[in-house]
Amino acid sequence: MARERNIGLASILALVGLFTLAEARAQQSLLTEQFTAAKDLNQLDSKSHPNPSPEWPGLPTIAPDGTPNVEIAKENLAPARTLTEAVRPRSASLTSALNLPSLAKLTLLDKAYLDAFSILQEDNQCSRFYGGPRAVEVLNQLKLQLKSAYFDRSIALRMHGETSFTTNDASGLSYRLFDKAELNINGPFYKPNIFPLNATVPSIGEFSPNTREARVTILLHELGHMIQTSSNSYLLPDDGADLSISKQNTLRVIAVCREQIKGQSRIPFEQALASAQ
Repeated sequence: MARERNIGLASILALVGLFTLAEARAQQSLLTEQFTAAKDLNQLDSKSHPNPSPEWPGLPTIAPDGTPNVEIAKENLAPARTLTEAVRPRSASLTSALNLPSLAKLTLLDKAYLDAFSILQEDNQCSRFYGGPRAVEVLNQLKLQLKSAYFDRSIALRMHGETSFTTNDASGLSYRLFDKAELNINGPFYKPNIFPLNATVPSIGEFSPNTREARVTILLHELGHMIQTSSNSYLLPDDGADLSISKQNTLRVIAVCREQIKGQSRIPFEQALASAQ
């Protein structure tokens, strides 16, 4: 009887061993499939977004008894997902519009920015002068920098101080940023001429001060001082010390962008805001 019990126990242990080995092989097969899928995903992704130095883990480690080491396999598979995610481009674009408030809360600066953005993002003569939609990146930087200030009413906006230079390797756009960018509350961006025959606030070219056309022209004028050309100069020459050069620069902007400036002024802000969002 004891011998029969021993034989029965041995049979049970053998069955348990077979089940354990079968389960281990199933786990090994599953982990190998997961690894292969992860590797294939990375290979597909790397064709469109190549990684200069990808490092992929080896196959799951197998213990001497034939069972897979699940913990080591998990550690090896984790970096595969991380690398795949790392080479995917960000969804946010530098040529997207900045976040703006609702229509009722738009400031005059928000509206001028929205007009300039609408012009630059389209394929037109004015946009091409600034380098196309990629110029929105510079417009965004200017908008974020602008602070209100009070100074001589003959000046609408001024940029001064130390400069920093940026090149977007993806778009090829190069531009400079000044330490300070100030929008004059006392100038033609905000102030009209109460007595036209005794004008104290200058017009912006052919556009009266404190008009939609004048405000977008002021922003486009400043972009011309920021965007660098292929010859390492700027679209518009510096004019901070010479009012006559400043007026010439404004006339040049209007000559290139007149059609777009006037056309944009006829588009309701509600429609422009919806398009930007």
